[in-house]
Amino acid sequence: MLHVVDLPAEAVLRAGAADREVVLHYRRERRQHAEQEVPRYVAGALGPDSEATVHLVDGETADAILEHASRLAADVVVMGSVVQSGMRALVLGSTAEKLLPAIDTSLLLVKPTATALPAHR
Repeated sequence: MLHVVDLPAEAVLRAGAADREVVLHYRRERRQHAEQEVPRYVAGALGPDSEATVHLVDGETADAILEHASRLAADVVVMGSVVQSGMRALVLGSTAEKLLPAIDTSLLLVKPTATALPAHR
């Protein structure tokens, strides 16, 4: 299982001329959170005795998926989809859109269950 540690606020911190230590602290915090939560999530989804290998990487999601799918010679890449509404519902999520023209293997998008969907406003 591959999980890409996202860093959504890093660009904002850098644009605001944040101190290098502030950016590094932010990255460490996000990484530590992923190191704690992702294995717990995988164990909950697959069972505590699962033999799934978890790969945690930093970077841009689509690039990381392409790199790991190629390196691991994956037969299929399975990824969760993000629920969109309005016009965005007519197209795939941005990561899937980036992957489709570039990936050399099959791509399976999994729609979240109704209980996992966020409340509509």
